[in-house]
Amino acid sequence: MAESLMDALRAYDKTCYPLHMPGHKRRLDPSGGLPISIDVTEVNGMDDLHNASGILAEAETRTAALYGSPCCRYLVGGSTVGILSAIRACCSRNGTVLAARNCHKSVWHAAELMNLTTVFLMPERIGAYDLFGSVRPEEVAAGLRQHPEAEAVVITSPTYEGILSDVRAIAAICHAAGVPLIVDEAHGAHLGLQVGNFSDREFFPQGAVSCGADVVIQSAHKTLPCLTQTSWMHIQGNLVSAKRVDHELDVFETSSPSYPLMVSLDAATGFLTREGGDYMHRWEEYLTAFAEKTRGLRRLWIPGVTDPLPQTAAFARDPGKILISGKGAGMTGEALAAILRDQYQFETEMAVGWNVLAMTSMADDPEEIKRFAEVLSEIDSDSLNKTEPSARECITAADIDIEIEARADAEFSAAATDPGQTDLAAAPPAETVMTIAEAMERPSVPVTEESAAGAVSAEYLWAYPPGVPLIMPGERITDGLLCTLRVLRAAGTAIHHEGRAHDSVQDGMILTVKAEKEDPKKEQNRI
Repeated sequence: MAESLMDALRAYDKTCYPLHMPGHKRRLDPSGGLPISIDVTEVNGMDDLHNASGILAEAETRTAALYGSPCCRYLVGGSTVGILSAIRACCSRNGTVLAARNCHKSVWHAAELMNLTTVFLMPERIGAYDLFGSVRPEEVAAGLRQHPEAEAVVITSPTYEGILSDVRAIAAICHAAGVPLIVDEAHGAHLGLQVGNFSDREFFPQGAVSCGADVVIQSAHKTLPCLTQTSWMHIQGNLVSAKRVDHELDVFETSSPSYPLMVSLDAATGFLTREGGDYMHRWEEYLTAFAEKTRGLRRLWIPGVTDPLPQTAAFARDPGKILISGKGAGMTGEALAAILRDQYQFETEMAVGWNVLAMTSMADDPEEIKRFAEVLSEIDSDSLNKTEPSARECITAADIDIEIEARADAEFSAAATDPGQTDLAAAPPAETVMTIAEAMERPSVPVTEESAAGAVSAEYLWAYPPGVPLIMPGERITDGLLCTLRVLRAAGTAIHHEGRAHDSVQDGMILTVKAEKEDPKKEQNRI
């Protein structure tokens, strides 16, 4: 038996002539650089991802050992297929799920497919940085008491920006109620690794597997040395059937999984087993040095570095995510990202509202992270010398005042006196009128944003990334949401509609549920 999937594929390439898929036959590569020599199908000796019993099963077992997990499944459709499969495996059609409002769109797509009633768990807000904080365990407990029919709890930890919830406490609450906890840990595949002598370190927070979550989905490609689209999921405990999850993976994942992608997962596992401890130590060292060099920034703010995050709103933070707010310097995220790109050749992960997100990994060049710290210090110093930011770099106080005056919600009126407190990242909570599926299935009509207040949304609107909806189908459109959309656009943030097919939904319009005509018989009965 070969020691790795790559060894098996290389050996196979030298034996049989391929009278099977793929069509390139490991001979013709028009691109000139794709790994066609290892791109095969489920031939003898290569196992089958959907019924792994040989070399792929061994690879998954090796990966499980990295996290102390009893069961691991490779995913070649990203974390999305894992989330869809986990929710469908845990919930009944027309059932109820408790889900954090800042979950990725794949959670809501699962709810849509199954016509689930979604009960929102509202994370704490970190107003100074316009971000979602942690989901409080006590809110999960209250949600389960109020909705004993709920069949699963779903949270995101860490969030896109690196904020973690107290997964251990939440898991204990869920288990006491007999309900499984599903954790979208797509951005935390590096958390909880048991590699070398690093498993006992405290620099990075604990991962969801060691904290007792029943299903944990991780995007290996986001923070580990893996190809895009590669993920894995862990299943543990007795509340979730691994066989049921496997069936749902058959439903949602391709029946022709890519061997190069699976090689990437297996190779990353081997690398982490051999050298992961050293690389994690190195990552810690250059992130520590980065924090020291940027702690004195005055107008560019980095949560957890330039100032502490409130413990009530943020249980823990992943130091590998560097979130920079330009609010104190009067720069929007788009403006700051443009400066980093055009003047200093740093391409950041995301810019939305006031914020820019820089993602690091163990594969970074320490010298480049050092240079990044120096560049931020330089930009910070330049901003101190500017008496007034340019129009391209900022949203002016007048702009924000005009937008805030448009808000009907009283909770936002105070922000008009302090534009620096304006929340650009999320709209106020909206009323849920019907399930996502019901709203998607009803007749719909596009309306202008000016006339949309009070209508029920028939589509998702996102600032993407990170793919957390500003509004979902079935929610009532509020003045607060419409104002948030205008302010985000003013900050240079693109608002995305669901899908490419909505050609009739132009910018400045929203697809809404078409109001049903009044039944004449009902009208007569009222008289």
